[in-house]
Amino acid sequence: MIYQVVQILYWLVLSIWVGGTIFLVLAAPVVFRVVRQREVRLPEVTSKALRDEHQTLLAGDIVAAMLGRLGQVQMVCMGVMLPLLIVSALFAAGTLQWVMLGEKSALYAVTVAVVLYDRWKRFPMTLKARQRYIEQADEAELAQQAKAEFEASHRAGERAYQLVVFLLLLLVLVSANPEPRSSWIGQGGGQGSAPAGAQSQEKP
Repeated sequence: MIYQVVQILYWLVLSIWVGGTIFLVLAAPVVFRVVRQREVRLPEVTSKALRDEHQTLLAGDIVAAMLGRLGQVQMVCMGVMLPLLIVSALFAAGTLQWVMLGEKSALYAVTVAVVLYDRWKRFPMTLKARQRYIEQADEAELAQQAKAEFEASHRAGERAYQLVVFLLLLLVLVSANPEPRSSWIGQGGGQGSAPAGAQSQEKP
């Protein structure tokens, strides 16, 4: 019973994590495309140098908010999945199951490292470079430098999320577990164990 509950929770968390990340990767370009088709004016952006970029700035604000919410979801998924992997080790029996558990743990660790680096270092750097670009828009040299930093960090973020999607899909592929140790599932749940009545009938 415990094993089944762990597996249900594991797949639920993994599905939310994968689905949320893929949704954002697909939705971000759509947000930019739709907003750029609208006439938008941001009252807080008064620089004449940015008069043609209000749509892009608004789309960036929307995507940044989506990234922030996805980051919260990812933190919850990572926090829940770790104890689930640890508990899964109690049910592992045989070389194949230990190899699969090792693969899942390795993919989980690499994915967590990429997500944490992106959330706590790359993402704040991108927001700061974007804000500098807006504030220094009337100073051509400083604005170009800030814009170059923002675009470079933004491209790095796109690559990071593509990598996260790739790693999560690999995690899905290696998460098809073989049968766990039968003695942990319950009495009579293992292969090769016959009911007591059947054993008594076999005796002469």
